Amino acid sequence: MKYWAFLNHLYFSIAAVLFLGHFTAAKAAPTAGYDPAIEARIDKIIATMDLEAKIGQLLMVSFGGKEMAPHIEEILHSKKPGAVALFSRNIESAHQAAAFIRAINKANQGNIPLFMSLDQEGGNVARITDHVMVVPSNMALGATTSPTMAYMAGLAQGIDLKTIGFNMNLAPVLDVNSNYLNPVIGTRSFGEDPQKVAEFGTWFVRGQQETGLISVAKHFPGHGDTNEDSHQNMPVIRADKTRLNQVELVPFKAAIEAGLDAIVTAHIAVPEVTGDPTLPSTLSHKILTQILREELGFDGVIISDGLEMQGILNSYGCGQAAVQTILAGGDMAMILWYPENKVEVFNALKEAVENGTITMARLEESVRRILRLKIKRGIMDETPLPLIEVDKHLAENSLHRQMAQEIAYKSITMLKNQHNILPLAPNSAAPRTLVVAPNGTFLNTMSEKGNLATMAIPLIGNRGKNKGYLERLVAQGNKAKVIIFAIINNHQLNLLTQVMSRLPDKKFIVVNMGSPYLFSRTSKVSAYILSYSSREEAQRAAAETVLGLSKPSGKLPVSIPGHFKIGYGLTYNKEEAFAARQGK
Repeated sequence: MKYWAFLNHLYFSIAAVLFLGHFTAAKAAPTAGYDPAIEARIDKIIATMDLEAKIGQLLMVSFGGKEMAPHIEEILHSKKPGAVALFSRNIESAHQAAAFIRAINKANQGNIPLFMSLDQEGGNVARITDHVMVVPSNMALGATTSPTMAYMAGLAQGIDLKTIGFNMNLAPVLDVNSNYLNPVIGTRSFGEDPQKVAEFGTWFVRGQQETGLISVAKHFPGHGDTNEDSHQNMPVIRADKTRLNQVELVPFKAAIEAGLDAIVTAHIAVPEVTGDPTLPSTLSHKILTQILREELGFDGVIISDGLEMQGILNSYGCGQAAVQTILAGGDMAMILWYPENKVEVFNALKEAVENGTITMARLEESVRRILRLKIKRGIMDETPLPLIEVDKHLAENSLHRQMAQEIAYKSITMLKNQHNILPLAPNSAAPRTLVVAPNGTFLNTMSEKGNLATMAIPLIGNRGKNKGYLERLVAQGNKAKVIIFAIINNHQLNLLTQVMSRLPDKKFIVVNMGSPYLFSRTSKVSAYILSYSSREEAQRAAAETVLGLSKPSGKLPVSIPGHFKIGYGLTYNKEEAFAARQGK
């Protein structure tokens, strides 16, 4: 299906679903300006809440298990949390997740309805992968150069997640990936240009929120210029206020102006702004209140990143951090793993209110924001679709999955193509071409559609196995003229560099399904293709591009230092490439 015809088809399909009233498609309007009727309803709810219930609304919790169990009921009844987050440990399929969510909501009856959330960014961060639209990655979306695709992806994803029973998604990532050494953001970002990240992120938010799904942008004030992972340590960025306004804050400001519902904070220090190199932004009044609330005008819900991450735990306990994030201007504390930490956070918040550290007015300010968003998105009055309707939607959901495939095709970026080596000439190249890749769609497609010899290598290797694979690769590669080598991470990259050093006279075509920055270590190859993702759709698109069944049209959303600038990307004319090779 042609690109615009496809989008038109998808748009009207989504519009029909919304029109039929499956969801409350709340309008994405700025958060300022309150409805007196809603405020009166909030007053009545708060009047019925005791201290424990108010504190509970400030908690976003998770737990182990894939079905209702006593330990989950205990959390819901004793802590009355405001939000539950499900992760891969809780999910084995879309149907199972839908059933689990309905069981959780049933067990929570009598309490205030929950934010039912998950991390579904796309790419490597996708908790549900069957029967739903999964974005290849945000960077793949950025490479399409089409904000329309970002909007349609948000719509399609919103419909799927709402159907299953989620009402909140901890996405999109609005970090500007300006540091190529960043170990944690990478392809989770739309790119390096603040304005482009703002444009793509804002349209994605609009798409999600038009289905009634709450978008939670992350990681404020921006995790893109770090070279450490806040899961392990607390990164420090040396950005002053001017730099923040020009780069990191640009996407958040745009999304807030478009009506963004909620934000997750970053456990990063910004000493040029806060004056303290040891203070995480999550706990900073300067960052959360003065900048986010007052300067950017955000009055939606602020959620801490996980308070069990080492960026917090190295210097603060979970309980102390929870109190401080509320004092800084946050509304919810994310505590996802250990039961004792949930107890610690709950007790610390309760003690802080009882001793006056957190005033009742401050506590109720956050409770009001949370309730306001739950009312705005229809959560207080929500009736989930029956499971039979969920299964029907999932079974008939090929169009949304086709959206992911279309994004993958449009994102493929070709960085090199010496002597028009791509696309492969049909049949003639097959006997002298070896395809090396981890098992998956790329390898299968190259074998089935290209009739090429293939060799599988591990996705995650070790020294012993790599040595054995290296010798086999060299032996097989000696028989080939061209070696097509797919890499996803450093394990395959290390094998590739060793094979290249052993076979210096062979022509190599690299298909990179991971970080585009890996190019720097294998720049001396004949051809180089990026897919920004190893998801099934991206692997298929990459293989078909190599075989000439799809033409590369993506553009780099980031620069690769010393090699390429933002916006670079080659394409080919299949017939001209074949003719040029024959004429040599």
